[in-house]
Amino acid sequence: MALANTLGATFTLTLRDNNGKKSPMRFYFPAAVNTVALALTRANAIRDTVAALSNAVIVGGSVNFTLNEDDGGTYVPESEVERKLIVPFVGANVRQRFVSELPSPLFSIEQALSDTVDQANALVAAYAAAVVANAVTNRGEALLNISGETYIDHRNREKA
Repeated sequence: MALANTLGATFTLTLRDNNGKKSPMRFYFPAAVNTVALALTRANAIRDTVAALSNAVIVGGSVNFTLNEDDGGTYVPESEVERKLIVPFVGANVRQRFVSELPSPLFSIEQALSDTVDQANALVAAYAAAVVANAVTNRGEALLNISGETYIDHRNREKA
């Protein structure tokens, strides 16, 4: 099982007029555009021509890859996406935080009579290590570790 880039990248460019109204433009790249660097090169080429052609101001853009699971997976009968594993992380600047909400966590990671999850659980620890090694805060800051209680939250009930 792996995520595969089968559809190429999507580039969205947002422009704003003098009245403050925004308008997005969307462009689709072929599947051969399979790296961020290549997508940014194409996006900037389009951006430059849009800037030259439009009276509106470019206020932002994004490049997204649509990734599909290559084998589709098998649904587990007791899966509930409303249940979330809440894992709070702290960045290098302690004021920066990132909270991960993993849908439908395994019931086996919950502690008896509690929504608290043991951060030392092998699966939880592996997930936390992968996030710290590969993700950043919304400000681009490196994540350091879990900061605070890790627990299960359910949309339809209050935290125990």
